[in-house]
Amino acid sequence: MEKIKTPLESVRSFCIQCSGDSLVNVSKCHFTGCELFSRRSGKIHKALTKNDHTTLSAIRAFCIGCESGIISNVSECIIPTCPFYNYRFGKNPKRAGIGSIKNLNKKRK
Repeated sequence: MEKIKTPLESVRSFCIQCSGDSLVNVSKCHFTGCELFSRRSGKIHKALTKNDHTTLSAIRAFCIGCESGIISNVSECIIPTCPFYNYRFGKNPKRAGIGSIKNLNKKRK
């Protein structure tokens, strides 16, 4: 089974695909309006402003845009090979249940 990439690794993978599988083209990308632009290198740049999305919310916004702005269509995505498929709801499946009240109470006992 293939390892699930982190959100940043998924952004990097998508940007490489978008640029015709060229790392050089990723670094030269001029699509500054893309939600993923500031994370295309697979790193979070210090120059991000307070108004920038988190990586997961940037992925979510991208997926909504991919579905023509129709939020309900995101759950019906038919492209499981998309690097964002596991993150399309703006949540990290690896962190499911972490930080819930139930888990906090278990740790206290």
